[in-house]
Amino acid sequence: MGSKQYPREKGSRAPWHADAISMFKSGRSQTDIANKHGVSRERVRQVLVSYGGHVSRPTSDEVQDNIIKLYDSGLCLDEISSKLSLRFKYVSRVFTLRGVRVHPVRRKAIYGKILSLASKGSRVSDIAKDLGLTYRSVFIILQRYLDKKEFTKIVGR
Repeated sequence: MGSKQYPREKGSRAPWHADAISMFKSGRSQTDIANKHGVSRERVRQVLVSYGGHVSRPTSDEVQDNIIKLYDSGLCLDEISSKLSLRFKYVSRVFTLRGVRVHPVRRKAIYGKILSLASKGSRVSDIAKDLGLTYRSVFIILQRYLDKKEFTKIVGR
């Protein structure tokens, strides 16, 4: 990957640094920024660290509120991260920042509902729709908690 040459005085910052920071804060990935400016992703990371020391994308209050609302509606962290296209790590960090404790009991209750509906003959897609979950989440939970024969019976419907 070739580097673009930016004319600047010795000791001054390259003009693309400010653009890279604003792009990153608006949600663009380090790879996107690197491709736009013709530098390596590592160089973008270095620039971001030199300007602020923290290279994770900030989430707006609106996004954080949405994460909490989704959790309160019964979704677990991996479902929230999937639904909002955010990394699990970011979703988890919101709970830490907001002081919200994630309750494993809620997850068990949802698992119980899923297993109960599955044992009554409901299809995976119907369970997901009824509980407001993704098909993949229900599929993984059933795969994890049912033996192979039961799982094949339910998913094969």
